[in-house]
Amino acid sequence: MRIMGKKTKKKAPVREGFFRKLIENSFDGIVISAPDGIVKYVSPSIERILGYTQEEHIGTHPAVIVHPEDLEMLVGTFARVLEKNGNIVHAQWRKKHKDGSWRWLEGIAVNMLNVTGINGVVTNFRDITERKRAEEALRNAEANYREIFEKASDAIFVHDMETGLLVDINQKSCEMTGFSRQETLEGGPALFLSNLPGYTMQDAMNYIQKAATTGPQIFEWLAKRKDGSLYWLEVSLTKATIAGTNRILAFFREIDERKRAEQELKRYTRELEAKNKELEQFAYITSHDLQEPLRTLNSYVDLLSEQFEGKTDEKTEKYMEYVLESSERMKNLIKGLMDYSRIGAERKPEKIDCNMLIDEVKSDLETLIKQNGAVVICGKLPVIKGYAMEMKVLFQNLVSNAVKFCRPGEKPEITISAREKNNAWEFSVKDNGIGIDMKYKDKIFIIFQRLHSRKEYEGTGIGLAHSRKIVELHGGEIRVESLPGAGSTFYFTIAQ
Repeated sequence: MRIMGKKTKKKAPVREGFFRKLIENSFDGIVISAPDGIVKYVSPSIERILGYTQEEHIGTHPAVIVHPEDLEMLVGTFARVLEKNGNIVHAQWRKKHKDGSWRWLEGIAVNMLNVTGINGVVTNFRDITERKRAEEALRNAEANYREIFEKASDAIFVHDMETGLLVDINQKSCEMTGFSRQETLEGGPALFLSNLPGYTMQDAMNYIQKAATTGPQIFEWLAKRKDGSLYWLEVSLTKATIAGTNRILAFFREIDERKRAEQELKRYTRELEAKNKELEQFAYITSHDLQEPLRTLNSYVDLLSEQFEGKTDEKTEKYMEYVLESSERMKNLIKGLMDYSRIGAERKPEKIDCNMLIDEVKSDLETLIKQNGAVVICGKLPVIKGYAMEMKVLFQNLVSNAVKFCRPGEKPEITISAREKNNAWEFSVKDNGIGIDMKYKDKIFIIFQRLHSRKEYEGTGIGLAHSRKIVELHGGEIRVESLPGAGSTFYFTIAQ
């Protein structure tokens, strides 16, 4: 026993030095306080945590630098520690740093008043200011997101990704469905099902599964309100991780008005298509039927001319010429109407090399071009997909107009080019002709509208209307830029 006692006496100073080094090098702060709260000892880490040296802190009362809002709580905590030897109490409080800032501390106080050599309350504490700031930021963020969630104009459901069950909804959901939050969370998606084909629980679960495995889903859904009325929704499903848990967010927007508008538009479109078809048939039949009496009229005029050849006076011959000229104009007008009604009829789009097409147009208009000494300059044109016959008519109309409406005494010069613009080809046909007053920029594309008398320039007033219809058939637009006396440039687009 004496030997054991001797060993104990030798180890005690060593152990005391060991623990002293542990305390003095501890990352946490350690304070030993007297029953009245006065600091008897503080570890060197106090300077790193609060900026005070050991000498500055020992002998002071903590209340001096405790935050006023935490003082009452801390006094009560210290009193509980003093109630019984060995009592342990946990607390969080704020203390003023030497630089004037407030630091959050977290500590455990132990009543060791009966322990020889300590005889005080030992508090082990650490700085948790950054953690508190992070918690505050998280609370603020959660509050902000909750505010956004509740005030969103769309209804929002939060589903469990595995089960599809509802775990949260916003206020707009209650307004939209007529069910309370409790009713909705307890009843789940089944409350809103119309159960019509394509809108059953299985269909809903299929969409949720797709959102979880393949990505966001957007679709239309026919739902049911609490009062039994049906309504249309646009639904967007997307996967999200909330508080470490996989969720499916469902955003709902009422689209009843849009669906009604779509139905109305479809109805109007059907009616318009039917009327257009009737109109085209009427134009074709009428034009076709008009040709017969016109041929009869021409035949009688020819017979009269033969029968009275050399027997009529100059005035009668002039009248006969008027009849023939009017008949020819009528024939051209009827042909124009028939061509107009046939644009795009029962044809399939095909690849068109516009360079070859322009060569054909120049060949067809060769006589007109030579008679007027016109020059047609064409840059590199693209290959497009469209209706070859209609595209040929389009270029013929624009080129022949450019030649026809030339300035007196000046040779027509026409330049054709194309460029890519907004996923389309923009073509231009530029001339050096008489030009157009831009107040007529829309009128010239209306059928039978003319800006000049027949004495000045021949024509039916159908050509540019033809052109607009052909361009629209190809999903494009046509416009003109011009100045009187300075030529015109016609631009039109063809979808790529």
